[in-house]
Amino acid sequence: MLMAVFFLPEIVFMGNNYLTKTFRFPGSQERVDMVDFLQRTYGNDFKVYGHGWKGQLHLNPLKEAMIYRSAKIAINQNHFFNFRQMYFKRKNT
Repeated sequence: MLMAVFFLPEIVFMGNNYLTKTFRFPGSQERVDMVDFLQRTYGNDFKVYGHGWKGQLHLNPLKEAMIYRSAKIAINQNHFFNFRQMYFKRKNT
């Protein structure tokens, strides 16, 4: 019986790349820069998942959970880095 072997990285980021879309979020470039840095720094120990990244496919929730549980580090990068400032500025005008 053959068993599928999956490489599960130690460091993961799950999030979409909106820099390639016509609609961009304020922190889209920072997210791309972070992924580039982590790929250069950690090589095969880092893996990015999400739409808009080169070579990435959609993951079902079961695979996402498996990847998160096996990772030592899960990174997040909010692309609304100035959300609080934008919210209060709009609310008070």
